Amino acid sequence: AVVSTQSCHYAGHQTAVYSAPTILQEVIARCVEREIELKGQEQSYHSQLSKIMEKGCSEIISACGDAGLSVVEPFGGYFILVDTSPLGLEFDTSQVAYDIQCAQWLTEHKKLAGIPLSLFFGKNKHLSEKYLRLCFAKSEQTLKIGGDIIRDIVAK
Repeated sequence: AVVSTQSCHYAGHQTAVYSAPTILQEVIARCVEREIELKGQEQSYHSQLSKIMEKGCSEIISACGDAGLSVVEPFGGYFILVDTSPLGLEFDTSQVAYDIQCAQWLTEHKKLAGIPLSLFFGKNKHLSEKYLRLCFAKSEQTLKIGGDIIRDIVAK
């Protein structure tokens, strides 16, 4: 089912009424009112946000493609899934899952933070063992640095 932006605004406003201090309720109410006025216009937050997110997603997908890493592209959200198999990293998985060790190695050695998928799985962790989540809801500068790191990982 398709949910209108306006109904989401009202739901957000309704939630803010009982879960936020009065001053924040006022801020949220003004933001919702402004966004309703701008609905469908270029300066709308939602119009700007989707363009920014698409650009960030494309940057990371491009970097992964350049590095020979396959990705699962999102239909929404702020993350892509990256298959880390081509990195050729080997870990002892008898105690700690591969993706957890891979994320730790990338963070420590390459300064690239990824989120292990196995943390979201129960007994089916094996389905995600070679995948990491990479967030693309970042500044342009951070995305460029991250893209350069991704391209450099496989190049060496």
